[in-house]
Amino acid sequence: MARTPAGALAAADNYVALASQSIEQDPGLFAALVAQAYAPQARARVLAQARQIRTVDVTNINNYEEGGRGVAIVAARRLDGYSRSGARVSSWLAGFVWGPRLSPRQTWNLIETTLRWQSGRWLVVSMDTSSTPAPVPAMVYVNGPNDRAAAFARLQGMSAPFYGAAE
Repeated sequence: MARTPAGALAAADNYVALASQSIEQDPGLFAALVAQAYAPQARARVLAQARQIRTVDVTNINNYEEGGRGVAIVAARRLDGYSRSGARVSSWLAGFVWGPRLSPRQTWNLIETTLRWQSGRWLVVSMDTSSTPAPVPAMVYVNGPNDRAAAFARLQGMSAPFYGAAE
C-alpha cells in the first residue's frame, strides 16, 4: 500500500476485514497475517488474544469445524489521523456467520486501527473494537423520524471503501 492517506485507508480495510474473518475461521491464515502485517512488538500479544478468543467462543469454533462459514466486510471507514509515519483509521465492520446447525447471524462493530509506516509498508500497531455499540443497518428514511439515531452520529465523515480500486 502506498505511503499516502489512501494507502493507509486501503491497508486498514484489508487488515481489519481479513483479521476479523480469519481469527476463528482460519487460525493459520490469521497467524500468517499477523506475521506479515502487524508491527513486531504487537505480534505475540495479538496471537495470545486470538487464542483466548478461540478458547471462549465455542459456538463459532464448532460451527467452523462443521463446515460453517463467515465473512467480514468494511462497510465504511474514516481516516482519523495521518502523517508519513503513522495513521489512525475508524472502520464500521460487518460480520456474517452461518453454518449447517447455526442460524445466520450478523455483528456490527466499530474498529479503531493504528498503523505505522515501517519497512516500506503499513503495519498494524493496534486494532481495538470499540466498547460502544455500533449502529446496525435498518430501514432509514431521510427526513423521517428514524434518521437521527444517535448511534449513526459515530459514522459521521466515513466513506465506503471500493474494493479492487487501486490508488
